[in-house]
Amino acid sequence: MENIKEAIEHVYQMGKEERNLKAVPIRSQSEDALAALVPRGLEVVDLSAYVPEKPRRKEIERRFYELSSFTGYVNEQKSEYSRIFATLREAPYEFVAILDYHGTAGAPADWCGHRATLELTLSENFENWKKIDGMMMNQALFAEFLKDNRLDISSPDNAEILSLVMDLEAAANSRVVGRQPTNSGMAFSFQEEVSASVGGSRVTIPDQLVLRMPIFDGMGEEEIVCDFKFRIKDGNLIFGIRMIGVDRMIRLAVMAARERIADQVKLPVYL
Repeated sequence: MENIKEAIEHVYQMGKEERNLKAVPIRSQSEDALAALVPRGLEVVDLSAYVPEKPRRKEIERRFYELSSFTGYVNEQKSEYSRIFATLREAPYEFVAILDYHGTAGAPADWCGHRATLELTLSENFENWKKIDGMMMNQALFAEFLKDNRLDISSPDNAEILSLVMDLEAAANSRVVGRQPTNSGMAFSFQEEVSASVGGSRVTIPDQLVLRMPIFDGMGEEEIVCDFKFRIKDGNLIFGIRMIGVDRMIRLAVMAARERIADQVKLPVYL
């Protein structure tokens, strides 16, 4: 308290000497103390009685990365005029709830300073598979990847596909399938036949893998079909997957999030 008194006295002396009459905030350790120099007599007036105990309005921006947390907060804070605006054409996919939005036609304007933003984030499972989409990997690396992510495989059996990749042996044989005369002689076309075996027994390699996982955090699981590929390159086996229709699935997941938000908070969602 003594520090505040000394500060006010210092301000008073400055005012007398320079006639610089304006409000000066005085900060203590726990709170702001306000004082002003009033022209008549340059007396010190305590303005703390005019400082509200609470802020006059809410002004905060909160960011969420999980849908249920976002809708829970919006339901706690919304009013009849709250609105949600979405950016869904490209990543990052965001829903911005302006909780103190303007009233409808004829109603007074509001501050639009209380906001909550949901950013849809790809699930870790989905990102792992998306990173190798379209890549070809050697046998050891692909087997290691399957070990870490095999629980995302719903078909064929994940243990069987892992064992197959780890133990697969393959040989390539070429045979002539056609010939065609040219100006410089005869051109031959070849067809490569790849035979695959495990422990000397021929096996059938699946054409597809079916994954099951959420695309975005906090959303339900989706079924994702992938082409399963393997080749022989320089005498070594290489493997890869190609996710089918993945961009379309992301768009559908985004629209599903929009429908879920609108249903849970009962507010308009504008695109």
